[in-house]
Amino acid sequence: MRMTFIIFISVLVLLLLFFGITSWEELVKVTVQSVIIALVVRGVIKIAD
Repeated sequence: MRMTFIIFISVLVLLLLFFGITSWEELVKVTVQSVIIALVVRGVIKIAD
Protein backbone atom coordinates (compact mmCIF):
# COMPACT_ATOMS: atom_id res chain seq x y z
CA MET A 1 0.00 0.00 0.00
CA ARG A 2 2.88 2.37 0.78
CA MET A 3 4.28 1.84 -2.71
CA THR A 4 0.99 2.95 -4.27
CA PHE A 5 1.00 6.08 -2.14
CA ILE A 6 4.58 6.94 -3.16
CA ILE A 7 3.73 6.44 -6.85
CA PHE A 8 0.55 8.51 -6.44
CA ILE A 9 2.41 11.42 -4.82
CA SER A 10 5.14 11.29 -7.48
CA VAL A 11 2.63 11.34 -10.33
CA LEU A 12 0.63 14.11 -8.67
CA VAL A 13 3.71 16.30 -8.18
CA LEU A 14 4.85 15.69 -11.76
CA LEU A 15 1.42 16.61 -13.13
CA LEU A 16 1.28 19.72 -10.96
CA LEU A 17 4.68 20.84 -12.23
CA PHE A 18 3.93 19.85 -15.81
CA PHE A 19 0.55 21.55 -16.16
CA GLY A 20 1.05 24.39 -13.67
CA ILE A 21 -2.32 23.88 -12.02
CA THR A 22 -4.04 27.16 -11.19
CA SER A 23 -7.65 26.30 -10.23
CA TRP A 24 -9.33 23.91 -7.78
CA GLU A 25 -11.27 22.26 -10.62
CA GLU A 26 -8.05 21.41 -12.42
CA LEU A 27 -6.53 20.15 -9.16
CA VAL A 28 -9.48 17.79 -8.59
CA LYS A 29 -9.33 16.55 -12.19
CA VAL A 30 -5.58 15.93 -11.96
CA THR A 31 -5.97 14.20 -8.58
CA VAL A 32 -8.53 11.81 -10.06
CA GLN A 33 -6.22 11.11 -13.01
CA SER A 34 -3.33 10.52 -10.60
CA VAL A 35 -5.36 7.99 -8.61
CA ILE A 36 -6.22 6.12 -11.82
CA ILE A 37 -2.58 6.19 -13.00
CA ALA A 38 -1.34 5.00 -9.60
CA LEU A 39 -3.82 2.10 -9.62
CA VAL A 40 -2.81 1.12 -13.17
CA VAL A 41 0.89 1.30 -12.29
CA ARG A 42 0.31 -0.80 -9.16
CA GLY A 43 -1.58 -3.34 -11.27
CA VAL A 44 1.27 -3.52 -13.78
CA ILE A 45 3.83 -3.96 -10.97
CA LYS A 46 1.71 -6.78 -9.46
CA ILE A 47 1.54 -8.52 -12.86
CA ALA A 48 5.31 -8.06 -13.33
CA ASP A 49 5.96 -9.73 -9.96
